[in-house]
Amino acid sequence: MKYDENDSKYIKGVVKIRNVKVRDLPEMDFMGKCDPYVVFKLGADESKQTSVAHNTQNYDYTGEQFELLYIPNKMKERKEIDIEVWDYDRIGSNDLIGAGIVEILPIFEREIYNEVFIYKKKDTEGYNHSQSKLSLKQRQEQEKNCGKVCFSLMYISEEKYIQDKNDEENKKKQKEQEQKQKELDQKKKDDDEKKKKEKKRKKKDDKQKDFDYFDPLKVQGRELDESEYV
Repeated sequence: MKYDENDSKYIKGVVKIRNVKVRDLPEMDFMGKCDPYVVFKLGADESKQTSVAHNTQNYDYTGEQFELLYIPNKMKERKEIDIEVWDYDRIGSNDLIGAGIVEILPIFEREIYNEVFIYKKKDTEGYNHSQSKLSLKQRQEQEKNCGKVCFSLMYISEEKYIQDKNDEENKKKQKEQEQKQKELDQKKKDDDEKKKKEKKRKKKDDKQKDFDYFDPLKVQGRELDESEYV
């Protein structure tokens, strides 16, 4: 087996994908419609898929994010992500629009925006993943460009992934605590304001009662206390 000096740099980790878009896809039926979705594959076991867009050749899969686990000893020398764009068919089988690949090492612990052109495979079943990138590139140059897939990609170690998750969880808890404290502070403020208004209203009512008690027009209708006799 030929040794690549970069092999030692491929460690167990996670590949994170986001900001997925498709651009300039071909028309897939006589009405010019295309219902695309994107599949990301990392080895035989790791695969993630976007939602299905409808009647479009350009689409942003807003808010969709994916994580693929990378385990070197299970990859069988594979160091790339396979990208496939499919046209969803509600009645028949889905059609492959095109495919491409992207290496993961250049994006180790740094996020990079990628634009990957996809090409139609002449023989999908005969496509051999062990083919060199050079032979694939040569073949792609001879085949028709079927649009492109754009996305942000980052490959991080398992340790960093766990640390990022812990940091994210701690930030979430802190935010929840801050929100809870904010709600408690607001409740206290509202309660204090309510008590203040109640005290002001009571003071006003007491003052009105004192005024009514000695109002000559209202005194006529009630029995006087001994203290009121002159």
